[in-house]
Amino acid sequence: MTAMRQSGQLRQSGALGSGTGKIATLVGIVALVLPLIHAVLLARMGFGFVLDDWYTLRNAHFDGAFAAAGADQLVARPGAWFVYGVVFGLMGDTPFLILLGLAAIRAATTYALWGFMRTFVPDVIAAAIAIVWVLLPITSSLEFWASGANISLALLLAVCGCVALDRARWAGRGAPLLGSLLLALAALSYEAVVPAAAVAVVAVVWR
Repeated sequence: MTAMRQSGQLRQSGALGSGTGKIATLVGIVALVLPLIHAVLLARMGFGFVLDDWYTLRNAHFDGAFAAAGADQLVARPGAWFVYGVVFGLMGDTPFLILLGLAAIRAATTYALWGFMRTFVPDVIAAAIAIVWVLLPITSSLEFWASGANISLALLLAVCGCVALDRARWAGRGAPLLGSLLLALAALSYEAVVPAAAVAVVAVVWR
């Protein structure tokens, strides 16, 4: 058990594997470049608000920035209420800023996913998983959908929360408050991340 803990601490510090730094650089470049290319392509093809974006924009225009999500969202999804206030209330007149924000979230999620997966598999495989994820044809990679900002942010928070829990576990620290807080914020932003986050937490605890 002691040897396993020491091995885990070395992996988390990046001390195992001489190629870890190069792989981290590769994942970082891919994580930045691919979402940026997507944003540029969307900008060149033309993009704008769709579907329920218009309802939230209307709410923000007539009722104020943080009324964008509607009257019930503060209770149902407090995280989404805040995200919508920022996206549609403060950034709504400049959709390109929203596009760049979504690209940044996607890039950060890709890198965080690599950091989490290398806990369970070799660095190269973890990098492949992260790169495949950023290439997958999901909603945030195929189109511009501002109303999905809370979903993208919830995923990022969930992955970062799992990473924080794992780091706290190997470091032998007390209650993993940061990881728990990030997971709670993810659930408050989009409850559908809860099952996947629960599986990840169990994997971290029992591995």
